[in-house]
Amino acid sequence: MASKNIKGITIEVGGNTTKLESALKSVDKQVYGLNSDLKNLYQALKLDPHNTELLSQKYDVLQRNIAETEKRLQALKTAQKQMGDYSKLTDQQKSSYNALSLEIAKSEKSLMGMKSELKESSQIDLSALKSGLQAVGSIAATVLKKVLEITAAITGALAGLVAMGVKS
Repeated sequence: MASKNIKGITIEVGGNTTKLESALKSVDKQVYGLNSDLKNLYQALKLDPHNTELLSQKYDVLQRNIAETEKRLQALKTAQKQMGDYSKLTDQQKSSYNALSLEIAKSEKSLMGMKSELKESSQIDLSALKSGLQAVGSIAATVLKKVLEITAAITGALAGLVAMGVKS
């Protein structure tokens, strides 16, 4: 059996894809783990859709998931190229080629969806949130200043009353 090597992935012309499967195993593990993290974040965001911490985590996980999915897609495309011309393949090899084509299509669709979602997530205007928080902080500082002034006035008045009581 002849074989070709490209970037550490070996595809045997006989249609044996076990080496491809083992090469994709670690990438798939990362992608599936990140998908699980995303699922958990989506559930949490359903309960609290305005939680900026969760939105930030979602953005980070999406970026990592896109990177891992791109690695997986590249490995699948490389494996498919190694198989050669479709018309020269045996029926068993064509079956493997078609399976790779299906996985490539699924990965590309998933990648497009994640990139679209990442783009939507990055368009959330956090500057408005920041200015709103600054306004709240400013109001809180003003209120605190007033409370301190009132407390000082009350303390002064009480001290005066106590002093008058002691004199009398």
